[in-house]
Amino acid sequence: MGMALSLRDYLRSMNSSHETLTHPHADRSNYVAKSAHIPGAKLAKGVLLASGTGYMLAVIPADHRLDIHKIENIIKEKVDMASEGEVEMIFNDCDPGAVPPVGQAYGLTVFLDDHLADCDDIYLEGGDHESLVHMEADNFRHVMQGAVYGDFTRDVEYAERV
Repeated sequence: MGMALSLRDYLRSMNSSHETLTHPHADRSNYVAKSAHIPGAKLAKGVLLASGTGYMLAVIPADHRLDIHKIENIIKEKVDMASEGEVEMIFNDCDPGAVPPVGQAYGLTVFLDDHLADCDDIYLEGGDHESLVHMEADNFRHVMQGAVYGDFTRDVEYAERV
């Protein structure tokens, strides 16, 4: 399939400098990082959330777990993980489960985890299970303009102990 059309068009509109890489088929972000030989801390993954006022996208490192309560504290509203059907409806130009972490391309409010700010370059899923978009950190921040920054995660090791 390649890069999702909405993502491609958005990156073009932002004059994004990036490269597209391919990797062996993988359908979970931790497997994507391993198959592409990149650190999970540099792979941004998108998690679609639903609230009473609409949808939003949390963008977190692949080696972390989302803490929904941290987002709820910011927006003062109950938030749930979106259903698979809702994900497919919003990201209708993507393979099922391959959510590009650039919610701006889909008109979504974006919550960007601070852990991604420490990276010198970032990888993102392109909308299928076999390609990644790679860009420098400054370009990623430009593409993510309008995102709400904050600490929205727990690292995977801690999350698995709790």
